[in-house]
Amino acid sequence: MGTTFMSITMGNFNDAGASYRPIPWAPKKDGSPSKLQKSGTLSRSFHLEATDERATVSTPVVYAATHQFGRTEGRGAPIVPRPFFPVVDGHLTPAAAEKIGAAADDCRESLAATQERIDRARVRTAGLKN
Repeated sequence: MGTTFMSITMGNFNDAGASYRPIPWAPKKDGSPSKLQKSGTLSRSFHLEATDERATVSTPVVYAATHQFGRTEGRGAPIVPRPFFPVVDGHLTPAAAEKIGAAADDCRESLAATQERIDRARVRTAGLKN
């Protein structure tokens, strides 16, 4: 599920990920769609840390917060938000929630199938020992 969240986040930097964005990004000054990429540094900077309990996607890029939340003061202000994390008010966007939920379902199904194979192998192995 963490890898799905990271994939969605990274995908938000191209047209394919637009449906996962919390809000549509404003177009560039010339009217073309914004992809939030000048050098690609931000879109390639994400890290995933996962444990049994949680997954965290983060970036060390200093200007990431400006893109996520916008800026009203300082250099270049005002800068409108162009959020790339698929989260609004602490909740996943509906499209992201659906995709991550599907990934969780797939994971549960895969775990159940693996457990079933392990159980069958144990039965066969137990029969060989007798």
